[in-house]
Amino acid sequence: MRARLDPAKVKARRVAMNMTQADLTYRAGISVGTLSRLEQGLAGSTQILVARSIALALGTSVDALSIRREGDPGDHDTE
Repeated sequence: MRARLDPAKVKARRVAMNMTQADLTYRAGISVGTLSRLEQGLAGSTQILVARSIALALGTSVDALSIRREGDPGDHDTE
């Protein structure tokens, strides 16, 4: 199973928590390269276990960090 994390949401949450990439990778148990690619939008989809580790380290949920597509539950955009 995979998740599509929003690079901007991940980075914004990390910065808001005053964490460096190194801090987050240590806490999430992932490599700096993995996080760097994710934050640059180069990662595509992410393994669900990695996404959960990142979300846990950032004190949030995978859902909160995910890209929402039109029609997804929770999509409240109006025209």
